[in-house]
Amino acid sequence: MTVDERLLEKARADYLSGKYDSIRATAAAHPVTYSTLLRYLDKCANEVPKAQPWNSHLSPEQDKVLEDELRRLIRWNINPDLEFIRGLAQRILRQSFDPTTDPNAEPPTVGKCWVERWLKRHPNLKSDWSKP
Repeated sequence: MTVDERLLEKARADYLSGKYDSIRATAAAHPVTYSTLLRYLDKCANEVPKAQPWNSHLSPEQDKVLEDELRRLIRWNINPDLEFIRGLAQRILRQSFDPTTDPNAEPPTVGKCWVERWLKRHPNLKSDWSKP
């Protein structure tokens, strides 16, 4: 992080903490221009947070449960379709859902394309699938 970035980050932190009423007042209190601080705040606001490494709702343990269950089905010569895998993932998520923490919360779900992405993350499973 350069000196300028450190100054901008300090100004940003002060502004977000409410120390100053406006971006202009924050810029005046720090050795940065208003336009530079405004652009920096805009850039930080538009940054997308990094996804989990597996980009999913399942924890690593739940991911392993799903993979093991699918391997068992494949060993029995049952090739589940994408909708079945999605339903299985939803069931695993619901089992770990605790409605007592927030009574208004909905159980977590996986998205429509989640299964395709999950299978891309598990190419070895797909090769097992295609074996006779």
